[in-house]
Amino acid sequence: MEKRIVWLQKQFGTILSSLNLNPADGLREAAQRLLFLVDRKSLSSYHAILQYAVASFLYKRYFDVWVEKPLSQGLISDVYAEYPSGKVVIEIETGFIAKSCVDNPLYYLLAKFLYKASHYSAFSDKFFVALPEHIHVPTNIINNKEVLKDSIRKCGHLFRLNWPKEYFHRIDGILKVYLNPVKVTPDPQIWF
Repeated sequence: MEKRIVWLQKQFGTILSSLNLNPADGLREAAQRLLFLVDRKSLSSYHAILQYAVASFLYKRYFDVWVEKPLSQGLISDVYAEYPSGKVVIEIETGFIAKSCVDNPLYYLLAKFLYKASHYSAFSDKFFVALPEHIHVPTNIINNKEVLKDSIRKCGHLFRLNWPKEYFHRIDGILKVYLNPVKVTPDPQIWF
């Protein structure tokens, strides 16, 4: 087995241990799916760790969770969860910035959020973007029309976004993912 996969399995074990979850719990399928995709080089190890942390966090809160779940016509959710209060889609953002928008990283991320929201929020009752702890996007700007308009004007071309059509989206919030120890912190005003 490749070193990277063995290392990633250990990281998944650390996540479970940090959340006091048993390795035999219902996250085995999620781990296997992520390991398979990383092994095929279809997914980065870092992205997989963030996905597994979010899925584990939700699982601990009694959600049924899936990773890399097909939704429709080629759309695949990073993390999909169901709970009696509804369906949740969470897209993981690792912080990649396209070089054409390197001078506007916040606008690039917001344009990417809008693109994802315009595609994924239709399949959920709640749509969130999860960010690692080192990336800061103020939660008060995700519904600020002027900032969103600027992000589409400056970086929306990369996602084929146009104003105002793509403003019809729903981003219910931003989640922060911490890995040491593992925790996911939602904006308290927008969580369930």
